[in-house]
Amino acid sequence: MKETGLKRILLFSSTIVIITVTSIVSYFLIVIENRNFKQEMKRVEKELIDNKKRYLDNSLKMILNEISFDQSFIKKSELEKVNNFVESISKTLNIINTKNQKEIKEILKKYNSNKNINPFAFLGDGRLFWNPNNPKAEGKNYLDFEDVKGFTYVKEMIKKAKNKIDSPINYIWYTPNKSTLSDNIAFVRYIPSLDLVVGAYTSKEAIETIIKETILQKLSKYKFTDDTFLYVDYLKSYNMSGNFSEPLLQLGNKDSITALQDKSLQNTISEIFLSNGFRGIYSKNIKYKNTHYLIYISILNQYRWVIGVGENLKELYKTIELKKYNSERSLNGKISDLIFLSVIIAIMFFFFSIFLVKKIEKLLINYQKRADIESNKYQALYQHSNDSFLLANRNFEIVDANPKSTTLANLNKEELLSKSLKIFFPQIDFEKVQIQPSGYYRTEFLDHLENKKTVEFTFVWIDIENEKIIFASIRDITERINLISEKREQEQILIQQSKMAAMGEMIGNIAHQWRQPLSHISGLFMDISSAYSYKELDDKYLEKVINEADDIIEYMSHTIDDFRNFFNPNKMKENFLVSESLYNAIKIIKSSFDFHGIEIDIKVDKENPIYGYANEYSQVILNIFSNAKDIFIERKISNPKITIEIVKHNGKTCLSLTDNAGGIKEDTLERIFEPYYTTKYDCGRGIGLYMSKIIIEKNMEGTIKVSNTKEGARFEICV
Repeated sequence: MKETGLKRILLFSSTIVIITVTSIVSYFLIVIENRNFKQEMKRVEKELIDNKKRYLDNSLKMILNEISFDQSFIKKSELEKVNNFVESISKTLNIINTKNQKEIKEILKKYNSNKNINPFAFLGDGRLFWNPNNPKAEGKNYLDFEDVKGFTYVKEMIKKAKNKIDSPINYIWYTPNKSTLSDNIAFVRYIPSLDLVVGAYTSKEAIETIIKETILQKLSKYKFTDDTFLYVDYLKSYNMSGNFSEPLLQLGNKDSITALQDKSLQNTISEIFLSNGFRGIYSKNIKYKNTHYLIYISILNQYRWVIGVGENLKELYKTIELKKYNSERSLNGKISDLIFLSVIIAIMFFFFSIFLVKKIEKLLINYQKRADIESNKYQALYQHSNDSFLLANRNFEIVDANPKSTTLANLNKEELLSKSLKIFFPQIDFEKVQIQPSGYYRTEFLDHLENKKTVEFTFVWIDIENEKIIFASIRDITERINLISEKREQEQILIQQSKMAAMGEMIGNIAHQWRQPLSHISGLFMDISSAYSYKELDDKYLEKVINEADDIIEYMSHTIDDFRNFFNPNKMKENFLVSESLYNAIKIIKSSFDFHGIEIDIKVDKENPIYGYANEYSQVILNIFSNAKDIFIERKISNPKITIEIVKHNGKTCLSLTDNAGGIKEDTLERIFEPYYTTKYDCGRGIGLYMSKIIIEKNMEGTIKVSNTKEGARFEICV
């Protein structure tokens, strides 16, 4: 009945979940599609309008660039006309043979005023010789005459002409036959034979009139599509009030031109200029009578022209609406397909859920069986483990315990429950335990009879039915600690024996080191005796012998220091080079090796400093050297040799020592590092290589190995 009810619940809930999830997913997919559709429409609209904006912006900039080019080109062209006109007069006067003023004026009459070019001539002293625009002023001296700005322009003209400076002269004077002032530009030439300065001038206003007429004529030839337009207005008032402009040129779409005359659009344009200080290019998307217009406008302050290009966006918005319509149809089709697909998926998942429920039912039955088996396993482990397990609440009151715990505490289970963990572990700070998620202590355990034991206390906080429970594992390691202490005592005995053996080696090596110096000192005494007998012993000779004896004694003293330092154990670990420890060991045993003819061949590749005890490392090398020397002597090896290599391997520095003494017997090879194992039954104690292994592998966390080669034994030390 229980399984049948669970099956119905699973089937019903899975159906509800499938329908709900399918509906939610479908809803969000539709929302996302709608959002994507709107975003796409906005993107399309923006892209199309941006394309129009770029087109109109580039068009207006091109027009403004052409106007700028035409301004400079036409101005330059008009000034060249004036300059060429003066040059023509100059050439004519330079080739005539008369100096008669009447005849000269007759010749000059053919150069009477052209359009926008006004000729004149001054005598070298500043008297006006010829002016067709004002004949009455002829004969009057204008040398010191000033324009409205105080500029003596006639004097400047005569000066430049006589000095042959062909550059324009700017001055302000009255417009011919008018009472208005104009900004004039003049060119002059000097005729030395006639002492005559001829010239001509034109006004900037005249040049600007030509420029404006040329630009308007050029713009009027522009071709525009049915939707685009161009207009040029003259700005009558900078305060942009009332009818502030009048049209100069209107091209393109007539509806757009008509719309621009609307007062509200004129106000919009005026606001643009007023807010931006009549500078730059401005764009505006304007709606007028349900039609959108995109306008780019700028102002030429020099001429007070408002220049605008634009486009009627009616067709553009038709295109956008068509795209929207097509996209909406596509979207509706996608939504229909999505709904249909969601229904199909829901049906498929419904049948799949029926199949899945059956599978889950089988899995639950199997899981229950496995859970029961695992529970029995863990219960057996909990009840029969050699470790003690305790469960306690947040107040450290014991709520459950396995049988091993009762044995450890010397209490039965009923007595143990509700007791506090604190009474068994007096050395643990339980305030810290309460804030730690887990932890480990090696501490003292005090049982019910106040017997002290050393235990490993491991704990972790767990949640059982929403309550914090501490799970504690307690392992009694009292016997292990006692065994370790005994082992340390045995090792101390071995170390002491090793020291005694090393001391014997040291005394033997000192004897080898001192043999030659002592013989030398004996010889010195014999020399003193002979010198005394032959009456050759003077102060100089005695001082020489004493100094030599002092040097030998100092050498012997250094030898004692070397041995003492070598056998002095390191108190602290340090970084050192293997090669340094090797040479220290060689220094101790060199005299003995030399005495027995033992050769040492050293090959050092690359090495890194290692971390450990340098002197103890040297003692290991010395142990191997001493064993090799004994084997060489025992086996009477001719040409005894030890080959030493230092290499880097897998991040460690490895030292190998290989002799040619024939190797180690196979049955001995496996036991050579055991304590008290020796092949030197007459004098060996079997502790040298054992202590070497302890030093390298325990004290320095390295490895020491031995193997046989074709020639002999090979020891390898890696740290």
